[in-house]
Amino acid sequence: MGTVGRVGDRARVTADPRRGDVKHRFSTAWRLIGIVAILWSASASADDLVARVQWSSVSKIGTPLSGVITEVLTNVGDRVQKDDVLIRLDDRLSRARLVEVEATLTQRKLEEAEARKELDRALELFDRTVLSERDLQLARVVHADAYASMTRMQADLTRVTLDLEYASVRAPSAGMVSEVLVVAGETVVNTLVSHPLVVIVSDNPLQARALVDIAQIKAMRTGDAVTVVVAGTDYPGIVTRLGFEPVVEVADAPQYELIVSFTPRGTHRPLAGEHVMLKPR
Repeated sequence: MGTVGRVGDRARVTADPRRGDVKHRFSTAWRLIGIVAILWSASASADDLVARVQWSSVSKIGTPLSGVITEVLTNVGDRVQKDDVLIRLDDRLSRARLVEVEATLTQRKLEEAEARKELDRALELFDRTVLSERDLQLARVVHADAYASMTRMQADLTRVTLDLEYASVRAPSAGMVSEVLVVAGETVVNTLVSHPLVVIVSDNPLQARALVDIAQIKAMRTGDAVTVVVAGTDYPGIVTRLGFEPVVEVADAPQYELIVSFTPRGTHRPLAGEHVMLKPR
């Protein structure tokens, strides 16, 4: 998302020659930001900054499992908590596989236990010089084979259990659903790459993104207090990130990214892209 400059700037935006595609990507956004800055400059002080709101995080949620979607349990705008189920895939095949694996694993455990008894008996006979070393080695091979079969089935059980977990797509953290990219009945194929099914954004806290010049960036420190003005209401904010590389140039002056985190209160909840004012304290 694009963002700020010092209020009152009228400079033309040009791309950093080291970033050949920046002008194409940012020119339109900067024109809009310039208009907002002009409108606000009459009432803003020289140190005030125009910023744009952005989500503190954007999570694209998917699953490594391929299958048919049976339920979509969320809609755009819903607020979700960590581990809430958002989407369910058809898990009948995984459940059938689970029954098969559990039954086979039970059998493999019995076979391993029996092979262990035979090996213990062979060791006892060998110690009495009743059994040849060759027969003892064969008993060891039989037990090793039974143990390996049991271990492979335990691994299969883990895989099937994970498939059942992946059939329910859950929210990794609390947030708001901004996009639902699938519908019930749709087939998802994630053989090579996992496709996002739901997008969750975090607005607690929100972030205000601004661009500042080199003098401003050097004067700021992570953790500095900033007042964020949203629709005429002041909220306390904290500088959480300072850019170390310029993202654009304004009148040949490099501009650096400034991120301020804040938590709005009351009924007005700013949306991503909304303009706010930053007032350094």
